[in-house]
Amino acid sequence: MSDIEKEFSFIIYGTPPSAKNILRRSASGHFYHADNAVACYKRDFARQVPAKFKLNLTGPVSVSMTIYAKDRRKDFHNMEPAIFDALQDAGVILNDRQIVEWQGRGFVDKSSPRVELIIKKLSPT
Repeated sequence: MSDIEKEFSFIIYGTPPSAKNILRRSASGHFYHADNAVACYKRDFARQVPAKFKLNLTGPVSVSMTIYAKDRRKDFHNMEPAIFDALQDAGVILNDRQIVEWQGRGFVDKSSPRVELIIKKLSPT
């Protein structure tokens, strides 16, 4: 396994939307995001992920994130699900259920909202 597959970091510019109260269940029983902001964020996120990190990692992973939002109007912890989904949709990890360890911090940076991510592949237990 190369070093890049063990641990890597990158920055995604923009503020993640809050994923609170936006999941809906379709008639077929599948869940979907009722808010277009999440879909837009996931597309933008995927465009910003460097190609070398689109590894579709398998197995347990750790995610450390530092969120810099424009303001404190949204709860930082409600942004985490949108980030986890975006990591999956962008092809960084195969499935967001692989995230077995995470750490999040939140700050305000009006001039440069962003998410700084560190992804670590963990050894299976």
